[in-house]
Amino acid sequence: MRKIIALLAAAVLLSGAALAQNRPQINNGDFETWTFDGVNLPNYFNSFQTADGTWSGTAYSSSNRQVQRSSDTRPGSTGSFSCSIWSRKVWGVNAQGNLTTGRVHAGGTSATSNKNYNYSDRDGSNTRNGFTNPCAMPFTGRPDSLVVWVKFVPNGTDSKHPYAKVTATIHDDFDYIDGYENTSPQSHVVATAINMTIARTDSWKRLSIPFRYTNNGAQPRYILLSAATNAYPGGGNENDYLYLDDITLVYNQSHTLGIPSQGWASLCLDFPAAVPADAKVYIVTGLV
Repeated sequence: MRKIIALLAAAVLLSGAALAQNRPQINNGDFETWTFDGVNLPNYFNSFQTADGTWSGTAYSSSNRQVQRSSDTRPGSTGSFSCSIWSRKVWGVNAQGNLTTGRVHAGGTSATSNKNYNYSDRDGSNTRNGFTNPCAMPFTGRPDSLVVWVKFVPNGTDSKHPYAKVTATIHDDFDYIDGYENTSPQSHVVATAINMTIARTDSWKRLSIPFRYTNNGAQPRYILLSAATNAYPGGGNENDYLYLDDITLVYNQSHTLGIPSQGWASLCLDFPAAVPADAKVYIVTGLV
């Protein structure tokens, strides 16, 4: 049997868990802070009330909002709130609920217009109730997966377009566009985490969405996260609801240790690690 001698006490290894948790996360990903627009928009997120573009003035009013704070939280949550988004009819067309860490651009009247999209507006922000809400989220991490709790409750069935979506793009220093017919070049993309097939759940479900890295040399500077009540623009029905809670980024860490001919080696890690089945670990807590 191979032997690994850990030269740090177990208490020190436990501190590695805190170090991992301190890696970059989604600001207000637990949806506990709602000062910017009261119960109608979580801080660090945007929707139609902060949109730009030709049709932004008709995209939102207090009577037709599509985002609201909810007390319906996922099982085991330590928080008090989640975020709900829903669809509504605009000029007879279904307008999906839309939430993003960037800015909504409402530039066309057709749901599938290439003038409608979410994007990282690096220089954009809005101030309300003493809080300045950015329209792009700075980010320098390289996570392995995106975890989000969802509850999708559509109003009826759209057999052609039955799915909600959650997407995240880590990109370089660029106003990256994420749209149905208009998306920025892949040269700006560091990694993407995409789930376009969120089916009806009626109860909370934990999703783990892996990031796919491009390895094209682009460096992480921002993350553009978006959620919508339908994966297809104009799809679904009026009053389809998507609830979101506790969005977190997971960073997996690993280390390869070679065991020399004498059959043992020493190792020091600053994060918790799984021990291979054919190895035995001894923790040294003192020397004589």
